[in-house]
Amino acid sequence: MLVYVILALLVILVVVQELRVRHYKKKSQTCDKTGLLNDAVFRKKLKSRIKRLFDEREQAPHSLCVLYFDLDGFKSVNDHKEGDHTLGDELIIAFADCLLANVRSDDLVARVGGDEFAVAMTDIHSRQVTMRIEQIRAAFQEIVSTHPGLVPEVVGKLGVSVGIRIVKDGNLTASNIIKEADKAMKADKAKRGGAR
Repeated sequence: MLVYVILALLVILVVVQELRVRHYKKKSQTCDKTGLLNDAVFRKKLKSRIKRLFDEREQAPHSLCVLYFDLDGFKSVNDHKEGDHTLGDELIIAFADCLLANVRSDDLVARVGGDEFAVAMTDIHSRQVTMRIEQIRAAFQEIVSTHPGLVPEVVGKLGVSVGIRIVKDGNLTASNIIKEADKAMKADKAKRGGAR
């Protein structure tokens, strides 16, 4: 009887240890606040996806689109509540949810910085990309405009800037693609008059 108890305890310990390993592995790959991929994992997966997509080029043409998002006026949210970043955290989580609701399950979605996010989509037409961006912007604007903690002067400053980099061959590195998408986002921010 004692042997069975000891075996049962050992099984429980092994299961608990496995669950801990899985938990910490996931935690090391994702953003704590949003559950999205973190920057390092996004870059690694993007590199792998580029290699896979463009090594298979002989079989079928592929394209890859990287979107780089920045929340406009986000600094005003945290400045408004002097040191209390709770509202800012809520908006970060809400934007992550907007992204997840408007991309496909196999797209890569990451929080790459404070209020910056990236999405990598494969085999998507530019019209679909534009449509998804507008859906994301509209969904976030709806959240912002109805959020009870935001005052009108802050709501008016909030928005989303986005840079797009469409890749049709595997000659660029993941880092270069992200840099180009970030540069395009900054151009969009300047064009739209978005503030940090």
